[in-house]
Parts: sequence; C-alpha cells; structure tokens
Amino acid sequence: MVFDALHDQWDVAAWIPARTKDSYEPLRKAAADLGSPDFRKREAASQELARRGREAKGLLERLAQSPDPEIKMRAKELLEQFPPPVVDTPARAGVDSSGVMFHPLP
Repeated sequence: MVFDALHDQWDVAAWIPARTKDSYEPLRKAAADLGSPDFRKREAASQELARRGREAKGLLERLAQSPDPEIKMRAKELLEQFPPPVVDTPARAGVDSSGVMFHPLP
C-alpha cells in the first residue's frame, strides 16, 4: 500500500491536534484510507473527512501536500468545499466622521 510506504515520512498522527486519542482515531483512519487501493475505502474516507468539517481542515491542508496523487487530489477537493474566510478590508468597511469603524449593510 502506498500510504504504508510513506507512513514514516508522512506521519499523519503528528498532524492531528492533541486531544483525546479516541476522538481523532476516525481522522487517522480516514487519512490513511484516502490512499487505499480500494475505491470504497477512499470514498468512505472522503465522506468521513467531509463530515468532520473544520475539525479536519488542518489535516487536509497537510494531506494536500502529500506526494501520493490520490491523497493530494482528494484533500484538495475537500478543502475546496470550505467557504473562503471573510476579511473586512478598507473597501468593505468604513470609518465614520467620529473615527468609529462601520460595516455597510448589503
């Protein structure tokens, strides 16, 4: 299995924030299964990571840099599902005459 060969170099467990081991075991398994030769396992892994949402975002960002093309593609596809961050810029926000910032309503 490709993932097993890369496991020493790409230690998935190190990418998952330290919380309770049990709560992140499904993330570890899903990350490993993204590179599985079994299509059903890859699909299930993608669904699990999508279901986890923001909890899996940091892991997905690292998996998107994987040398395994299947893992990289699936991680990037999942990351594209996240909405872009909203950043108030001077073009969107303003300052009134008293110096107080405001955000115009749409």
